[in-house]
Amino acid sequence: MGRLDIHGADQSTLVELDADLLRERVDALYTQFTSVPADELHFEIGRGLTEALGYSLDDLALVPDEALSAFAGVGHHMDLAELEPGQRVLDIGVGSGTDTIIAARHVQGTGHVTGVDPTDAQATRIRLAAERAGLSNVSVLAGRAEALPIDDGSVDVVISNGVLNLVPDKAAAFSEIIRVLAPGGRAAISDIVSREPIGVRARCNVNLWAECVAGAEPIDDYMGELKAAGLELVALRVNPAYEFRPGRASSAADRWGVHSISFAAVLP
Repeated sequence: MGRLDIHGADQSTLVELDADLLRERVDALYTQFTSVPADELHFEIGRGLTEALGYSLDDLALVPDEALSAFAGVGHHMDLAELEPGQRVLDIGVGSGTDTIIAARHVQGTGHVTGVDPTDAQATRIRLAAERAGLSNVSVLAGRAEALPIDDGSVDVVISNGVLNLVPDKAAAFSEIIRVLAPGGRAAISDIVSREPIGVRARCNVNLWAECVAGAEPIDDYMGELKAAGLELVALRVNPAYEFRPGRASSAADRWGVHSISFAAVLP
């Protein structure tokens, strides 16, 4: 059993959170959300969200409908990835497979995209979507962002969409990205951050973690961890089109300024 030490905003309060329970709750939500009525979710899903976030229609035309209908990302970063034929791409947290499939199309048959996801349901979904899209350059492995099942220096580009905010140990996740990237490699990521530190009670709420709120870090802290890991930020933008639906997650997001960003960083 793992435990997380959670500090209050003033660093004077320390409580513990069951990390294993947190991971179980997050995995359960993202395994089951496509079978839950859309109006019961705290976030929008589907093709309409991809278009609102800025995905190009040309890219969306490459993706099977079943993948688009299950899209639950928080931003658009495929343009920031600057993908080229022949590149090796890692998608951390494949979700519906939308980004994975778009990346596989861009790197073409000479390139390869590996998806890593902790849930069997998501992995199965992307494998089927890749088969239906006629792609032979996609593989999916079981694993987590903090311990990627990928060889050192074997990836040209890392992509991820709305996943790292769900990771309890973000420093470990950034270190893993550094480890798997080849020299000169690039990361293009969309994620959730906050304007202010999340209150300690909210940080200990596993439901708010699963809803992409409690795991958000202040953007300065987040970028500080990125830099400390060895990545150099080269592009950053806010995604105002991403919003939480009215409810618990929305109220908490408003309180601490939780919002979506997309960024690109390189390994010098």
